[in-house]
Amino acid sequence: MGTLRTLIPLLFALAVAGCESTSQEDNGRAVSEPAGQDRSGGLNEMLARNRGVHARSGDIRRRRAQGAENLPAGWREKIESWWGVWRQAPQDLDPALAESPDQERLLAARVELRRRWVAARTEWVALGPSAVNILVENLLSWYIRAYDANAGAEVERAKLELGLFPQQVTGYVLEGLGGNLGDSIVRARLGELLAGFGDQPVAAIEAAIPAASKEGQVTLVKTLKQLRSAQASPLLKRIARDDGLSWRMRIEAIGGLGKLEDRTAGPVLRACLRADDPSVRKFAALHMHAVTDGGMADKEALVDAMAAAQEAGDTALANACRSSLVVMTGRRIRLDPGRWRAAIRAGGN
Repeated sequence: MGTLRTLIPLLFALAVAGCESTSQEDNGRAVSEPAGQDRSGGLNEMLARNRGVHARSGDIRRRRAQGAENLPAGWREKIESWWGVWRQAPQDLDPALAESPDQERLLAARVELRRRWVAARTEWVALGPSAVNILVENLLSWYIRAYDANAGAEVERAKLELGLFPQQVTGYVLEGLGGNLGDSIVRARLGELLAGFGDQPVAAIEAAIPAASKEGQVTLVKTLKQLRSAQASPLLKRIARDDGLSWRMRIEAIGGLGKLEDRTAGPVLRACLRADDPSVRKFAALHMHAVTDGGMADKEALVDAMAAAQEAGDTALANACRSSLVVMTGRRIRLDPGRWRAAIRAGGN
C-alpha cells in the first residue's frame, strides 16, 4: 500500500483531466464524471464530499499540481488516453447508433469497445503497481457514480473490472470505510463490492478495525456482516461478546451471526443476554433463534432473560425473548416466564 499513499490520493483528477462529460448511457441514464475545478482528489475525498465536506478550490489546484509533479514522465498522457477508451460509448464508434440502435451494429460496436479496453488495460497495468492503483481508483469512482445514475450496466461493468484487483480495491474501500466516509448508501455499495470477493476481505477488515475511527469501526463491522462469509464468524463472535467494545459494534456483530445462521454461536449470544448494555441484550434475544443448536441451554437462557426483563420493566427485551422462543418451539405462550419454563422442561421444546 506504500505506492497508494505516495501517489494515489492526488491523482484521480489528473487521470480524468478535462473530462467533464456524460458517458456510457444506460437506458437513458448517464454516468457523470468530475473534472475541471469543481471536483478533485481521490476516492476518499469524493466520499468526504458525499458527506458534505468540500475542498477549497485553492487546495484542489495545489493537489493537482502536486500530483502532476509526482507522475512519471509520460504517464498523464497515456492514462488520459486509456481512460478515454473506457469512457467511450458505442455511438462514439458508430454515430449512426445515436439515431437508429440497430442491434447487430450495436453488438459489433460493443465487441470492438471491449477489445480496445482490454488492450488499453493491459498496457495500463504493465506500468506497474502505482498505475494499477490509479486505474482502481478511477474504476471505484465510476462504480459509485454509476450507482448514483441508476446505470445498472455500468455498475456491473465496473464491478467486473474491479474484480481483477481485489487486493487494491479492498485497501481503498477499507480506508474509506474505516474513516466512515460517504453516506450510509455509499458505504453499503462499497460493502456490496467487497462481498463479491468472497472470504478475502475478512482478514483485511480485522486488521483495519483497531486503527479506524469509532464510527469507522462500526462501519467495518457492518461491512463484515455484509460479506456473509463463514470465515467472519470467529471475529464476529469475539466482537459480540467483548464488553470493552461499543454496543453499536456488538449489535452489528450479533446481527452478522444471525445472518450467517451460525449454529455454534448460541453460547456467545447467551453471554450477550447477560450484558450490561440493554441493546446488546435485546439483539441477542432477537437473533438467538437463528443461531441456536436447538439445545435446552439457549431456551432456558431466553426464559431467564425474559424473567429478568419483566422484573426490570424492560418490556421490549421480554418480548424479544418471547419472539425467539416462539420461533424455536412453535409455541405461542404469552409473556409468562413460569409457563414458558414449564413447557420447555416438559416437552423438550
